[in-house]
Amino acid sequence: MAQNQPKYYWDAGLFIAWLKDEKRKPGEMQGLAEVVSMIDRKDAVLITSVVSRTEVLESTLTQENKGKFDKVFQRTNCKMVDLNAPI
Repeated sequence: MAQNQPKYYWDAGLFIAWLKDEKRKPGEMQGLAEVVSMIDRKDAVLITSVVSRTEVLESTLTQENKGKFDKVFQRTNCKMVDLNAPI
């Protein structure tokens, strides 16, 4: 993973929107899809806090989507970090 890769921070709301394929303002879901594509190609890093994990897994998502969420963090370019002031 290159040092100069763009880094994206997603909170629980973005993960839930992506997993549910929500209907949002024009361009929002396309933006999420673009980040997902970059992550798939390992051209970017996705970061979230451990609090987001709790919020996502306590949401009304299906078990399948909750599993998809957990699977994201098996990737080396997807990081779950402790909550701190910069996050």
